[in-house]
Amino acid sequence: MLINLYNQLLLNKKSKFIKEIILNDVIIFESVAYIMLNNLNYKLYNKNSQLISHFSKSQLNQFNLLDSNLRLSVIKKAKSKDLKLRMPQENFLKKILDAKSF
Repeated sequence: MLINLYNQLLLNKKSKFIKEIILNDVIIFESVAYIMLNNLNYKLYNKNSQLISHFSKSQLNQFNLLDSNLRLSVIKKAKSKDLKLRMPQENFLKKILDAKSF
């Protein structure tokens, strides 16, 4: 997720995304990606004191469910040509996830 957002957030569209998402989502995003964003000289929209340092198991489960639902929704609406172009990325990501032991 973070790599996909990199292009949207940091390359030529630095603040366009802020108009399209809920401010609470920005806090969550910046909390999760703080180190990477800091390394990329991204200017945070929230103060460090507003960032969330810990997410509960319940919150993580809700995020995962929301993520799965959003992915399914996007896939249902996607053109078959776009899905074919995305296949190598999906396969690569699957290899990485399969190789990791959690």
